[in-house]
Amino acid sequence: MTRVLVTGFLPFGRQGINPSGGLALEVHGAVLDDVHVVSALLPVSYVRAPQALRAVAARVGASAILAMGLAADRPRVSVERRAHGAPGPRLDEDGLADAGYGVDVSALPWAEAVAAALDADLSDDAGRFVCNRVASHLATLDLPTAFVHVPAQGLEIAALHRAIRVLAGQGASAAR
Repeated sequence: MTRVLVTGFLPFGRQGINPSGGLALEVHGAVLDDVHVVSALLPVSYVRAPQALRAVAARVGASAILAMGLAADRPRVSVERRAHGAPGPRLDEDGLADAGYGVDVSALPWAEAVAAALDADLSDDAGRFVCNRVASHLATLDLPTAFVHVPAQGLEIAALHRAIRVLAGQGASAAR
């Protein structure tokens, strides 16, 4: 059975609830055809979020990863095509600033297929906060990945299921 890891973030700042985390938890344990969904919540930390993502993916044997974050100022769901290498201005929950990593990353090749499954916009701006750091980390992994920004109102679970299936299908073809 194919395992897809779906992540969202824990609440941060004045957000009592992070819709990305709620969505991730809502699909945890779902079985979609031969795809088993495993979910995890990531800390809003430049250092700990990528570490947690990698650790959970290894522990569950993920063959694909769909990571989500909140973009409260966006009216629609968007799928990121790139992440920025420049440092971000905001402090994370650990009180740390992002040091940046020098280069922009444009290697999120499953963005278009996932955007089509979600009926979402494509974005070339993963922001300058922890979402950007996670999106850049996804690009270093040798498996199908996507980073989805959800607006405050979230997204429909049926659309999320379609996106999970798309990534799982990409995982199966990449393994051949």
